[in-house]
Amino acid sequence: MHYQVQINAQNNSIIGVEALVRWVQSSGEIISPASFIPIAEETGLIVEIDRNSNEKSDETTLILDPK
Repeated sequence: MHYQVQINAQNNSIIGVEALVRWVQSSGEIISPASFIPIAEETGLIVEIDRNSNEKSDETTLILDPK
């Protein structure tokens, strides 16, 4: 999971964070979502990817903002 900060262009303040799913091979190469998402959708694995990414982003949110 990679995170991309969202910035308010009017005042340069951070307004949010976007969670991005990435596939990193053991070699360190990052596979584009355009390559693996269609296969995941065809095979039904997209449901598991979605569940895992939601859980991971929820855990990260609790660590960064434990309110």
